[in-house]
Amino acid sequence: MKSIQSIFILYNPNSTGPAEQNALDLKKLLAEKTQISCTLLETKREHHATELAKKHAEPGIMIISSSGDGGFHELINGVLQSKAPKQTVVGLLPSGNANDHHTARHTGELLPRIVKGEVTDMDVLEISWNDQVQYAHSYAGLGITAEIGKALTEKRPSALLEPWLVIIGLIKRHPVRIIINGRKRRYDSFVINVIGKMSKYLATGEKNRPKDGTFDLMIHRHTSLNGLFRHLIKHVIQDDIKDATTRRSLAFTTTHKTSIQLDGEVYVIGPSTKVTVTCLSDALRCII
Repeated sequence: MKSIQSIFILYNPNSTGPAEQNALDLKKLLAEKTQISCTLLETKREHHATELAKKHAEPGIMIISSSGDGGFHELINGVLQSKAPKQTVVGLLPSGNANDHHTARHTGELLPRIVKGEVTDMDVLEISWNDQVQYAHSYAGLGITAEIGKALTEKRPSALLEPWLVIIGLIKRHPVRIIINGRKRRYDSFVINVIGKMSKYLATGEKNRPKDGTFDLMIHRHTSLNGLFRHLIKHVIQDDIKDATTRRSLAFTTTHKTSIQLDGEVYVIGPSTKVTVTCLSDALRCII
């Protein structure tokens, strides 16, 4: 693979986090420490980062998202839809409220790793339904994950208000109903992940998930509110969860209109729709 010749940094100028400032700071450091050209690109609408990443992905290019999980989600979807997914390097400047992927995966400061060319491969999830194909760098979640994620995205709460919205979401939860392995099931939580932790504190499988083409499936059947709280507390206290099952793929069918959260983005899937999830081994080259 060619060395990194040029870098594009994508950011949302209206982000509630320091996305623009972080992008400017990195561009300045790149100019001081390297000979690599750097261009800042503003995103102007939903999924614009996907369009920009797809347009600029090519050998010798690195594309960085100055964002949280949602912006990085859009970036990897653009690169994976491009003509050079394995020749383009992706990166993340954590600048959002939720930085699950950075928390779980980063291995040092971004700039020194760019200078040294410390590129690693990254597994991703491929989620398909009808004619839709999406990719997730961290997890796919149904049930409370998607419900609370949707509420947080719509309301964009302050750090003080966020815990209250989470608690309200847990109290008002609606179990997700899906058909899996030929049986209709109800779940409070159904999470498929390629990282070991999400939402800063919640363990979702092996602490240091291997990049081996598999994902962890963590489920919790519909139960009482006390049962759900005990389940969540267990996953906060324990740093390494052993009751998650490991798979390479799975399929399920929705029974009703169903929300699914992919990283920081929430999508709605219609009723009676088959959904297939596959782990793609070493699908992207990254510096995190």
